[in-house]
Amino acid sequence: MRNFFILLALALLLSFPLLLLSCNLPECAHEEFESSEIAPTCEEQGYILWNCTKCDYSYQSDFTPSTEHTMRERVIDPTCIKEGYTLSACECGYSYKTDFTEPVDHSYEDTVVPPTCEQEGYRLHTCLTCEESYKTEIISASGHLPIAIDYTVTCTQAGYTEYSCENCDLIYHTDVTPPLGHQFATTFCLHPTLTEHGKLVEICLRCDSEFSNYLFYTDVYPGARVQNTEVLFRGVDVSVYQHRQNASGAYLPLNWTALKEAGMSFAILKAGSTPRTNDAGEPRGGIDPVFEMNYTDAKAAGFALGAYFYTYATTEEQLLSDIEVLLGWLDGKQFEYPIYFDLEDPSLASMDKETLTEFCLIFVNELRENGYYGALYSNNDWLVNRLDTAVIKSSMDIWYARYPENRKNNDDPVTVEVSYTWGTSYGDQLGMWQYTDYGVIDGIDGIKFDFNYTYKDYPSMIKKLCFNGFEPMEP
Repeated sequence: MRNFFILLALALLLSFPLLLLSCNLPECAHEEFESSEIAPTCEEQGYILWNCTKCDYSYQSDFTPSTEHTMRERVIDPTCIKEGYTLSACECGYSYKTDFTEPVDHSYEDTVVPPTCEQEGYRLHTCLTCEESYKTEIISASGHLPIAIDYTVTCTQAGYTEYSCENCDLIYHTDVTPPLGHQFATTFCLHPTLTEHGKLVEICLRCDSEFSNYLFYTDVYPGARVQNTEVLFRGVDVSVYQHRQNASGAYLPLNWTALKEAGMSFAILKAGSTPRTNDAGEPRGGIDPVFEMNYTDAKAAGFALGAYFYTYATTEEQLLSDIEVLLGWLDGKQFEYPIYFDLEDPSLASMDKETLTEFCLIFVNELRENGYYGALYSNNDWLVNRLDTAVIKSSMDIWYARYPENRKNNDDPVTVEVSYTWGTSYGDQLGMWQYTDYGVIDGIDGIKFDFNYTYKDYPSMIKKLCFNGFEPMEP
């Protein structure tokens, strides 16, 4: 009894704050209720639930007893690895198992898997009931059985050895050689004119394929500008001034071997200049005294050659005569580089720009009409101040003479080891650049040479298009 009073006192003490709080709340009369029916389940009784619509008060009435489980049975057959049983289950989730049976034996089916080139073979035992499997009678992979076929390299197809396995789809290549590419030779060439197209026919010397293309004026004569800035070839230009004389006055040959060993691969030979007489009536000009000797010796040494003509012509009549004379000197020879019109003599400086520009066009176009690749040699002063540069650059190649400003004259010879770069102030990149007139070569003492860079592959183009004495090969 004493414990009861103690518990009662604690309950009153704990509920006292709630009583104080409830005193401050308005009382609900519980006059309106909503009811809902809670159906009985297999494990809990049902009832009517009454909820006050104005507060959280609720109560229950009209209790109904819980229902019984509705059990349904399902037989689970045994497998090779699990026991069987009868499963009794109610819709409410309650279930239990009875009537357990032992697992059954595996029922194996055998399959023979033969070996492949890369995979082992075996006998596979697979249970038809549970799909458990294991292997026996392991046979090692057979390995590839390759068959080799050699494919010869052609102009357009790579060469290689192809290995294919006799037993599978494996294919691989070894000893691959890139395609050779066509080796063209011209069999027919018709040079274009300003108004009519030309034609180029080439055959491949390796595969006999034939290719025909129409040639238009701009394809062959695109103008002076070139895109390439890499030096392709190095060479010299020579005349009588690079030759010594013996006691009798005969000119001695150049040491072409020394030039070759110095890295020079081409030479532009002076063919000659305008035939004329001096004030005393003495002959001047004409063919350069060493032109024929230089042509023969340089060819024998393996040099690619071009030529230039130095003009003193002041009239169109003299200019046309110069051309006729030059064509005679060139006849029967082959040149891998252009034939240049050398326009720079001070005696012509007083002529007007229009006339001098027209002289360039006449001379170069006459060379073209006669099957030569004509071009212009001149220096920066003439190109800027005495010629119509835009017309010249759009019409012909230019061999440009301009020496770096930091080069010392006469006391600082230029060796072949010294490299120069096209100056940013030079304007358009041109096909050939004469970068010094004070070059020296080991083995050729006391002689100064003009050194040149080329940025255009003249030999390939001139041979292909049959300029300068080159003829189409026989079909």
